[in-house]
Amino acid sequence: MFGLNSFEELLYIKISNYFLIGGIFLLWIGFLLLGNIARKFEIVLRIPTRWFFIMIAPTGIFVYGIIALYSSIFRQMVKMNINQSFIAYFFFLLSGLLTFLGVLQFWGVIKRGGK
Repeated sequence: MFGLNSFEELLYIKISNYFLIGGIFLLWIGFLLLGNIARKFEIVLRIPTRWFFIMIAPTGIFVYGIIALYSSIFRQMVKMNINQSFIAYFFFLLSGLLTFLGVLQFWGVIKRGGK
């Protein structure tokens, strides 16, 4: 494929796709843990932290990972086609924006110190 031998294809295409998917999964798990921390703050301080929003918003990152996984592993494509890219990047951008807003709101609760 693309004039690469099997080792170069493994190194430059497959392993990098696996790292992408692993990184997306770890990022998603990290935001789930942050949402769980925000939930604990809400229970202890009795101040709304919108923890559920922090846990749900990063799902778009996971959707991006699923589309990238489908494209690279199941379709054997080096990169996503235009339709897959548009859908995946839309969910990634939306997820990033919503996650940022949720974390920013939780940061305000932490900064006030529960007051």
